[in-house]
Amino acid sequence: MPNFRLIELQRISEVFNKLAASLDRTTREKTELAAKLVDNQEQERLDLARDLHDEFAQSLSAMSAVAASIKATAETECPALVPEANNLSQTSMATMRSLRTTLRNLRPPEIDDFGLATSLATLARDQERANGQLKISLEIDGDLRVLLRTAASHVYRIVQEGLTNINKHAHAGHARVALSFGTEAGEQTTPQRRWLALTIEDDGSRAVGSGLAAEGGGLGLIGIRERVMALGGTLDVVDLGARGFKLYAIIPFEAPVKLVQ
Repeated sequence: MPNFRLIELQRISEVFNKLAASLDRTTREKTELAAKLVDNQEQERLDLARDLHDEFAQSLSAMSAVAASIKATAETECPALVPEANNLSQTSMATMRSLRTTLRNLRPPEIDDFGLATSLATLARDQERANGQLKISLEIDGDLRVLLRTAASHVYRIVQEGLTNINKHAHAGHARVALSFGTEAGEQTTPQRRWLALTIEDDGSRAVGSGLAAEGGGLGLIGIRERVMALGGTLDVVDLGARGFKLYAIIPFEAPVKLVQ
């Protein structure tokens, strides 16, 4: 509020401005804390994925080799052990497949190797296979490579959690994930303020008490809110009733300006 000549109004203005400054500071601190929490969580996922790969993957590979060796020996010296050797081999292979799925969930390799767009396409395809009836359309308008690595990882997790919630809680036949960019005009010599619009919606209905339609309800929705907040963005949750459910996030980021020569 501006300064006033009347002392009573000036005191009100000062108190109001102090409250506004305190609220702004608290909001910034909350955003910074959320960013640290989700960044630490992502680093823990990466560390765990690395440990699982280095320790268990090698052990399972060795187990498969031992099972194959036992089977080869048993075929000539003790045929009765062949079925058990086969069971051991099948168990180790099934465990290896499960480990690969866990590693993919912890840290999708496509993000580093092929980029966010490919990772999201793979995620949508995997979610369709897991559901069997759900069809997912992925719409990307713009180059996702402009996002920093940390932001790309958070966006992936947001979409992953959103689609997981649809699979778990919605009786949906179709889901839609859309990403597009917008730009705020700025000075030519300064970075442009850009934002990513992310929409996740479905045409299903949710059971009463699932919690996802309530403001702030559901652990998955809380995780999505935390990641959006960590990126300095906003999230709108829209319950469309019988017509489905919609998440709409606006995530700001900085992008360099290409100066015209």
